[in-house]
Amino acid sequence: LKQNAVAGFQNKSDPFVTAVFEDCVVKTDVIQDSLAPRWLPWSKRAFIFHVRNPSSPIYVGVFDKDDFDDDPMGRVTVDVKNLVPNMECIRHYKLYKSSMVTDRQEVLGQKDVPATITLRIRVEWKSERKMILASITEPKKEASYYVNCEKQRDFK
Repeated sequence: LKQNAVAGFQNKSDPFVTAVFEDCVVKTDVIQDSLAPRWLPWSKRAFIFHVRNPSSPIYVGVFDKDDFDDDPMGRVTVDVKNLVPNMECIRHYKLYKSSMVTDRQEVLGQKDVPATITLRIRVEWKSERKMILASITEPKKEASYYVNCEKQRDFK
């Protein structure tokens, strides 16, 4: 998961992106004082997720880094099922105030232009047959799920 740009906010911000997929929480580096940040190759910007259920969405949130509390700038939900396997694709998503489909209120920035994020995503399946079977079967009831995060504060 790589992100290229977030645009549309009025004051300069210190954006970073957090992505949640199944039991993983990952966070990019903070880009200082930028309205259209680009995460450069040497920054923390790419992540690998191991998929248990192919119908799980990726929740992406853009935040403004502050000293005490990070301010949400926008969210989007990425449906992995709509991506072509074994092919890198670049998708542009509008940011919303909530990741819930029922509460789709766009985040507006400068001159009321919707804020967007560009994600470069590649989905790889080791076995397409196993992927299809995993998407139609129930998860095991005795399975435990853990959420991985760097700090306890990130779990909020």
